[in-house]
Amino acid sequence: MSPQFLLKRRTASRLAAIDAYRFPAAARQRVATANGSLTTSGLDQVEAAARQWFRLAARHPRAKTTMPSLITATLWHELADQSTEYAQFCTTAFGHVLPPPAPLPASPAAGTRGPAGVGGAVDLGAPSSGPAGWARAEVGGGPPGVPPSALAETFRLARQDENCAPGALPLLFRIDQQLAIPGGYRYLADCGGRGLCHDLPGTLCLMHLQGNGRLIRRRPPFGGPTHAGEGEIGPVCGAGCGSGSQ
Repeated sequence: MSPQFLLKRRTASRLAAIDAYRFPAAARQRVATANGSLTTSGLDQVEAAARQWFRLAARHPRAKTTMPSLITATLWHELADQSTEYAQFCTTAFGHVLPPPAPLPASPAAGTRGPAGVGGAVDLGAPSSGPAGWARAEVGGGPPGVPPSALAETFRLARQDENCAPGALPLLFRIDQQLAIPGGYRYLADCGGRGLCHDLPGTLCLMHLQGNGRLIRRRPPFGGPTHAGEGEIGPVCGAGCGSGSQ
């Protein structure tokens, strides 16, 4: 059998283990207790987000990614506290124990966008000698200590996993806002800006993680004159500004 066939078979087996994994009732209960507004349905959604994260680890063991959700990270920590059971699950699903990073800080009510404090990307493919550090992100600057590419790569892979439509957020990126998690992180798949990111306090635009791109200019609408010295007018908001938040 070819190496490619063996790899596909191993990955399929690991994905099946993730889908079949029964989250410990004690871990669910602790998450529910810490987040009193969570219903059973809400807990099921957090489980689904955690499974999505674990599928990324199983499918892309060499990817440099970062956890984008506060509530999913909370559940991940509770699972890891069930050390024996979690180690057994990880061995089956990843081939090694996948330790969570240190607890994420809550996002401030306004100003900080995205995971307020990724201090190190998570290498999904290798055991960690210690937890990745977390520190507060600067306003408008994204997570410090981690290349924007880590969050962008997580977004790309999660979109693939969920087969997202253009402009939609995968579950990992919408779960905090969807469940109204206090201190959770909020994202836009695309703010609609081209050449300029439309700043929305408390929300991180994933389209512009690695820069605003080329400035798009167009002539004034309705054939109006261009004023001397101004050239064509500047950045414009594309259709669907603000789409992607759910």
